[in-house]
Amino acid sequence: MRRTLTIAAILIVILGVAVGIYFFFFANRAPTLTVGGGAVNNPFGGVGDGSGAAATGNDIGTSETQGMEQTAVAAQPAPRLVEIAAGPIAEGVAMVRVVIPAVYAAATGSSTVPTVVTATSTDTEIRYIERASGNVYAYRIHANTLTRISNRTIPGVQEASWLADGSLAYTRYVTTDADGTMHAEGYALPANGIGGFALPRDLAQVSAAGSSTLFTLASGDNGSVGTISKADGTGGATAFSSALSQITAFFSSGGLFAMTKPSASAGGYAFSIDGKGNFTRAVGPLNALSIMPNHAGTKLLVSYLDRGTLKLASYDLAAKQLTALPVATLAEKCVWAADDLSAYCAVPVSLPSGTLPDDWYQGATFFTDRLWKVDFDSRVAELVTNLPTLAKTDIDAVSLTLDPTEDAISFINKRDGSLWSYDL
Repeated sequence: MRRTLTIAAILIVILGVAVGIYFFFFANRAPTLTVGGGAVNNPFGGVGDGSGAAATGNDIGTSETQGMEQTAVAAQPAPRLVEIAAGPIAEGVAMVRVVIPAVYAAATGSSTVPTVVTATSTDTEIRYIERASGNVYAYRIHANTLTRISNRTIPGVQEASWLADGSLAYTRYVTTDADGTMHAEGYALPANGIGGFALPRDLAQVSAAGSSTLFTLASGDNGSVGTISKADGTGGATAFSSALSQITAFFSSGGLFAMTKPSASAGGYAFSIDGKGNFTRAVGPLNALSIMPNHAGTKLLVSYLDRGTLKLASYDLAAKQLTALPVATLAEKCVWAADDLSAYCAVPVSLPSGTLPDDWYQGATFFTDRLWKVDFDSRVAELVTNLPTLAKTDIDAVSLTLDPTEDAISFINKRDGSLWSYDL
């Protein structure tokens, strides 16, 4: 009898341990397609805390998990607001319009004509790169489906700059040499994961322009050199050479612009750059100056500090006129509409204490944003949505992106690197 009781006790203990393991590892795990990772030193000032493992030159390859996955996205806090990926994702996404072919049922009986089940339609697709793995995903807004379209692995991708058609992303990530020296690496990654090529090491900036142009910026103690080439990296030509070493450049169909690194304690400058590489001062000196040029290169969104107060304004390059706008946010938290007549901006509900915007750039503080649309002719700001109310969480929106038809807007939450979309 005692032996029977002993065996029964052992079986109960084993069963309890098994149940405990199940609930600890599986029962409370939310369904997701994302892959987590450890921390990595990040010279790019990326978003979120989970950065993934640093890549090495041999880390680019194919994921062990083969095949593409597709699932309905369940995280929909409100009918028009969706959390696409819990993150973290690489900063920078593409939004493209895609054609969805018609679906036909096979002809039956005496009919020789297939039955149309679903007619040809279009949808807005958001393409993004998971930071930990480098896998590429595509989310269709109206179909509410998420598909992994590439399982090519580039661990630790921090930034992605996409061609306008969403066919290729220029990625940047961190590697560490045997002597402990860290470097910024770049790789041109096609959305389907097939092909691609390495970019020069330690570039300060890599940006796509349109669907056929690559802009790179190399900076050092002796200044900066901007280069323009074809999307495949060939045919490179120097766009400018400057003695300024700490600049950010903007390249669009409207031309080239540059700004000095923004800081609350220093007067910053913004410049237009002509076809011969000559710099012309546009705005400055203004403390914490940051800009966002429009598509045509005729106006700049400008943020700056005025006696310690954050301001947002538009600057007309032809009229050389700075016009105050009715909301206060950083220029990089905005995106121009396609017609250049308005912009969408993530505007903080209130500004935290500390040294702004320096603390925000360094990740020492975060904002809680609402989404506004600013009309430049009327100088009127319209509230699009109150993000914290809809999302039930605080969102510090960066990397705002509009689709070509202004059907939807996407953004990344700087707090955790999650990706969101809002159906306009």
